[in-house]
Amino acid sequence: MKKFLLPLLTVLVIFTSCEKEDDLFTPVNPPNTNTNMNNTDTTTINNTDTTTINNTDTTTNNNNTVTVLPPSQTFPFAFTTLMGEGYDVTRAEFDINCSEQTTLPADISYSYVSTNYLSPTPNLKQYNNGFIDFYNFQGNPVINGKGMMGRFATTTYPRNSNHWPTHTVTGGEEMMLNYIQSYSYPPGILTLDLLSYACGGDIVEWTVQMVVTEYSDGTIELSIDQGPNTTMDGQITWDSHLKLTLQKNF
Repeated sequence: MKKFLLPLLTVLVIFTSCEKEDDLFTPVNPPNTNTNMNNTDTTTINNTDTTTINNTDTTTNNNNTVTVLPPSQTFPFAFTTLMGEGYDVTRAEFDINCSEQTTLPADISYSYVSTNYLSPTPNLKQYNNGFIDFYNFQGNPVINGKGMMGRFATTTYPRNSNHWPTHTVTGGEEMMLNYIQSYSYPPGILTLDLLSYACGGDIVEWTVQMVVTEYSDGTIELSIDQGPNTTMDGQITWDSHLKLTLQKNF
């Protein structure tokens, strides 16, 4: 019990960190990297080792005539060479449901949707709800002697877990600017190796997998659906949903 409470109390302290360009709460990386994700439209990821993708082009988005496309067999994002070009996040949604049967700090539920987010931090206001861009070269900035392959700003905290709850940094909307060290795309799944800075300046690195859903109007969705999962001590049962809607801006 004490071993469980200590990291959770530490989380609450870090959750109060300032929102600024290099903010990031250190990810909790579970020892078991198998991840279950389900996309409620047409795509299912069973785990990170073996993957089954089922897709149909007859599903509509938001009850209109826009249809879901089969997963692209090649990288579905256009590359950019200019800062500011990429894909804008037009909508970000996140919800987490915990059992709330304990008084543990992590045993809480909440949800939010970002459609017109404005960061209170001046140098982050330009990011609105967030964005993602990719380079087909190793470019700026250079961190630890390695050029980054893109950037990823979001009001959510994209990560995978099959036991620790995937809470956001502050339990609500807060802009995070992450750098993409590398990426890969087996059809229907985007894997990102991300890097950012904690408030104290330490470099934080983690890998996340997201389901890619493409629509006939050019919209792309990135999503992570997890759970129900149970913490290692068996005290909290939880599930979470994260989805980012993207539109090309160039």
